[in-house]
Amino acid sequence: MSVGAFTKENRMFVRSLGLGLLCLLMGACASVPMASKELDAQGKGFTTEAGQANVYFVRGWSSKSFLMQVQMDGRIVGSLPAYTYHLVSAAPGRHLVGVQGARNVGQQALDAIAGQNYFFSVDWNAWSGYVSIKQMSDDEGRKAIKAAKRAESQYYP
Repeated sequence: MSVGAFTKENRMFVRSLGLGLLCLLMGACASVPMASKELDAQGKGFTTEAGQANVYFVRGWSSKSFLMQVQMDGRIVGSLPAYTYHLVSAAPGRHLVGVQGARNVGQQALDAIAGQNYFFSVDWNAWSGYVSIKQMSDDEGRKAIKAAKRAESQYYP
């Protein structure tokens, strides 16, 4: 055996160290501007504007390094890292909500009613690379929003 040869334990340690550093770097990559504490508190009040509906897009944990871009009616709302949400005030009527990832676009129709809150969970499957969007119940949605922080909308008024 030569001097400096890696033992099985040394190779496993180096691999674990490398994987840990990679995860640390990936976790530090994804960020978006966050809304003020006042806007976050306002969003968590679940009060709609007169004649409008609230549409919430929320993301829990699913690879902190991967940003998901949410859309409404073909317009970009903004990107969501883990544990963040967007809030859009929408006119009553039919809307198309969606999330865009690197491999696909997930979409769902919404028939909004004034005065109502609608909650959508966006997710990314690390194994397949596909994104998805699903409507949440009012209780699930409120709980998820309260645990998240509001991201600043970049492209949607």
